[in-house]
Amino acid sequence: LAHDGESALRACAAGEVDLLVLDLGLPGLSGLEVLQRLRTAAPTVRTLIFSAQCTEQTVQAAFGLGAAGFVEK
Repeated sequence: LAHDGESALRACAAGEVDLLVLDLGLPGLSGLEVLQRLRTAAPTVRTLIFSAQCTEQTVQAAFGLGAAGFVEK
């Protein structure tokens, strides 16, 4: 369980995560920034976005950064 973007990235990079359920409204790094950094830090981790920030632009950005799915809160 991670409470912010940095701790989520650390857990993914350490190989502790196969599927990341990610909110876009995180303290510190935004969820979109976490997605972008995951490409290098842990490229095999699949990511499901679970967020209230559900605009067409946000959904497209998430999929463009590699999200496997998007669920609106």
